[in-house]
Amino acid sequence: MIAVGVDVDGHERQIARLPGAWAAYDIQATDTERGFLAPMGAVSPTGLLALPMDGGGQMMHWEIFDLDHPEAAPIVIAGMEQFIEQLRETPYWKVDPRGGVFWGPGERLANLWYAPGGGEVHLLLSHIDGRTGNATAVAIPAGLVVLPAWASDGSGVFVGNSSAENGSIDVTLRRVLRLDGTVVDAPAALSESSCRTPSGFAFACLAPDDSMIADIIGGTDASQPVARVTAQGSGASFEIEGSFAGWLEVNP
Repeated sequence: MIAVGVDVDGHERQIARLPGAWAAYDIQATDTERGFLAPMGAVSPTGLLALPMDGGGQMMHWEIFDLDHPEAAPIVIAGMEQFIEQLRETPYWKVDPRGGVFWGPGERLANLWYAPGGGEVHLLLSHIDGRTGNATAVAIPAGLVVLPAWASDGSGVFVGNSSAENGSIDVTLRRVLRLDGTVVDAPAALSESSCRTPSGFAFACLAPDDSMIADIIGGTDASQPVARVTAQGSGASFEIEGSFAGWLEVNP
């Protein structure tokens, strides 16, 4: 796998080459069609790349690669496996039952996943240290859904209300599910998101400085993903084969 950066002028720059970081699967999408799933990574601003990797059969586990040191062995996040079908396109994190990861402050990673146990499947949120791979899992309280935003102090992830009666979801940022499993009130001003979706886009991320928008050409079901980057100032768009993974801070 090759990680490539694209700037506001469309110039491409190879960030890292990761020979052992690629796997692709042909999965059953419907009774008559097959879908293609390639690993959808999420990169932190500091260059940590979280990728789902083959765990055997239909199971996946997560590994973290350091793009600044591509020769280093990846960090394997232990004790957290999930089925391929539970993965979602990252970093376009949507509020729905499927699992997914998103980065937060201080190189913290959040992963919403399903853990089997006692014949049942339990929805959990794991808080992961991106440098060590240490993970702490907490259960999602009844009536709450995880929102794709961390508290800026790294204390937890914002949650919203879900109504089982009418299926509605309140995504207002006002409460945080902390690392110890408690839920506390918190103002939206204390939120931090790795992917802000601009108006008019279904799957897109706005750059932290609002200079660019990255989205998917052909939607998330395309067999060959293509990323498009649009410069807000000039309106120029640039296309590159591959999947968008996030915004990376690089030296000129």
